[in-house]
Amino acid sequence: MRCLIIQLSPLAETLQSLMALRASQQLYPELECHFLVRQSLAETVKHVAWLKNVIAFPTEILSTALSSEEKNLDPVKKWMDSLSETPWDLVVNWTFTEASSYLNALASGKMKLGYSRREDATIESTDGWSHYMQAIIQEKIPQNIHITDLLTTQLL
Repeated sequence: MRCLIIQLSPLAETLQSLMALRASQQLYPELECHFLVRQSLAETVKHVAWLKNVIAFPTEILSTALSSEEKNLDPVKKWMDSLSETPWDLVVNWTFTEASSYLNALASGKMKLGYSRREDATIESTDGWSHYMQAIIQEKIPQNIHITDLLTTQLL
């Protein structure tokens, strides 16, 4: 099962994602993990031996595409299309930002988790944990679920 994880967060969140992904991979040994990270973190993450592939994402193409009132996502789509000739079995957006939701929407995947976009370009939480992230975590409502547990459970 080919899985693309989108993680464009800073280092601390990226490391938490790796812990959750490792736990999921131990449960599902057939999970082939491809990890999309900020270009600035790619060299660090490439040292994780059990990842199938680390993909360095040039975040400036996303920020440029979203900077104007009329978004031009063509360069982002072209970059995302270059990732695979065949659809991913699973695309998971663990960045949980509105900007990263465009990457999830543009990725060719059979199943998607995390923030994405609908046909009309409005943001969409594709699963229960993404709704939880949007409603509880990002609203800073006190809770006692650690993000690593949330991410691991999302893949179950």
